[in-house]
Amino acid sequence: MNKTIWFKLTDKEKYPCCYTLGAKKVVEAKWGDLKGFFEAADKASKGLDFRPLLFCMELLIRQGCARLNYFCRDIPPEPGAPLTQRGFYKPISSEELAAKMITYQLSAVPDLIVDAYNKAMETTISGALTKEARENITNSETSNSIAWYDYHCRTFGISQKEYNLLTVGEIQDLAVCRAIQRGIMREEIDTPNLPRWK
Repeated sequence: MNKTIWFKLTDKEKYPCCYTLGAKKVVEAKWGDLKGFFEAADKASKGLDFRPLLFCMELLIRQGCARLNYFCRDIPPEPGAPLTQRGFYKPISSEELAAKMITYQLSAVPDLIVDAYNKAMETTISGALTKEARENITNSETSNSIAWYDYHCRTFGISQKEYNLLTVGEIQDLAVCRAIQRGIMREEIDTPNLPRWK
């Protein structure tokens, strides 16, 4: 839930946005990377075509709703978030977004996408490679590619439905935990107020 950014569409309506691994896959398949997306969105907006921005917002909202519906069913819903009759978060289509969005909100969409991306990349666990691991590591073991994330999620035994709703930062945290457990890394303690295992 802490990887979710809330987009306030109206005074009574707001939507969860999350840049999950599934969203990363869609953006990379369509534009190569986030930089390619922003180049395409900027080029389109010069001709007053905001479809790329609306597409990406719809994608992040759908991923945010799916993530909250899957992982956070036991948490009370966010006030102002549209829900279905069964209590699930309900996404909005790009057409509905375009109809309800005010011009100044559209100018804030790129910043919101960057915020969602940055939030998704945040990690909470840091580790340093041991001396032996540094001598033996190859570039493929620290890659930032989709295949790297898919591989690690499969080795953790996480279903594809679940790991596509995880963020890159969460998957990296799992990979660091696994490396610490295997003795390849040691945990760097950056939270002095938390009790540590002896």
